[in-house]
Amino acid sequence: MRKTNFLALLVSVSFIIILCSGCANKVSIVKTDSADSGTAALEGNIRVSGAFALYPMMVKWAEEFSKLHPNVKIDVSAGGAGKGASDALSGLVDIGMISREIAPEEIEKGAYFVPVVKDAVFIGINKENPVAGVLVQTGLKKKDFARIWMNDSELTWGEVAGTDDSTKVNVYTRSDSCGAADTWAKYLGGKQEDLKGIAVYADPGIAEAVKKDANGIGYNNLNYGFD
Repeated sequence: MRKTNFLALLVSVSFIIILCSGCANKVSIVKTDSADSGTAALEGNIRVSGAFALYPMMVKWAEEFSKLHPNVKIDVSAGGAGKGASDALSGLVDIGMISREIAPEEIEKGAYFVPVVKDAVFIGINKENPVAGVLVQTGLKKKDFARIWMNDSELTWGEVAGTDDSTKVNVYTRSDSCGAADTWAKYLGGKQEDLKGIAVYADPGIAEAVKKDANGIGYNNLNYGFD
């Protein structure tokens, strides 16, 4: 397990994949008759991009699908939910991975979605955090998280945990357009651009930043909080 403490399950997330019904580029899958088996076989290419949160599952699904259909090549890349939506709508990929609600304007552009898994956004602190023992026992409330991520004033861990500790809280947020930040901000009553903190790229980036910073706090989908 990584050296972070995850405080609580806070916000559930439905991960979806979106496909664009109006895109010029279609999934290049064709059925061919197999001379050996006399059955229809699949061959071709599928391109997928998008949410880091969904990436590990999509890679696993691609591996399992390829065992059944070895002539199908599936390319999967992560880059954030925003990139997945944009790539799918522009025809750069066949499937976009999204870890947030699909936007009405995306549907208007021809996208449709399929729910695939559920996960949650977790808040993480380093195990060496000066008030880790207190926080693990007492947790934090929504108003505490709002103070940490939604205001411009610097806080100490003592102010957060109700102790006399004077260590400054180092807050981390996502630099890329993503479902985790969108979901977390919505829970706190805002949008991703309202979240304060040190901007870090990608789910693995925030997990690594908190792992290295005893005074840090960040948010992750659960599959990036554990090996």
